[in-house]
Amino acid sequence: MLQTLTRFAATCQDLGGSLPDRIYGIPTWYKYLPSEDVAGKCSPVIDLSGDGQASVIAILLAVFDILIFFAGLIAVGYVIFGAIQFMVSQGEPDKIKNARNTVMNALVGLVLVLVSTVVVNLIGNTLT
Repeated sequence: MLQTLTRFAATCQDLGGSLPDRIYGIPTWYKYLPSEDVAGKCSPVIDLSGDGQASVIAILLAVFDILIFFAGLIAVGYVIFGAIQFMVSQGEPDKIKNARNTVMNALVGLVLVLVSTVVVNLIGNTLT
């Protein structure tokens, strides 16, 4: 099952990826699938021979990678939101405390996003 995935040397990411992936860094759903060159274009290969479990796992990992990407954007947004709250708190202790909690929780979320990105990429790269 995994041997069918590893027989292709390149993935679509190695061949340049899609336009959103190259510009914004957004992962694609076929990130961990093997690919082949079809008429000069990168085409992901979904192997459904046997039980097709490896292709399904690769697609699910790529979907998790996409969700983690957007979770990271949300965490960065909350850091910025907390910083703005802190700036407009005008020295009020309750507002400062809420702003500090917002920033700290967002930073914890950002660390979780970074760790989960590493784990998903590690698992996904072992499949290809």
